[in-house]
Amino acid sequence: TDTTDQDDASSAGSDETDEERVDALSMAFQYLACSPFSKDMLIKQLEYEGFSSEAAAWAVDLCGADWDD
Repeated sequence: TDTTDQDDASSAGSDETDEERVDALSMAFQYLACSPFSKDMLIKQLEYEGFSSEAAAWAVDLCGADWDD
């Protein structure tokens, strides 16, 4: 069997996931630059904007905010 098509499909999905994560991270930075958010509220805001729960959580974890403050 030829798995080339399957490999191409899975890497394309990965590219879309990576792009969504980067877009979510960019939007998280934009929100945090203009307004304070709790971690949970920022995730919910990103989900409201259409990002998957996974991409929103990934972005919030990597945005560099100090959630303990």
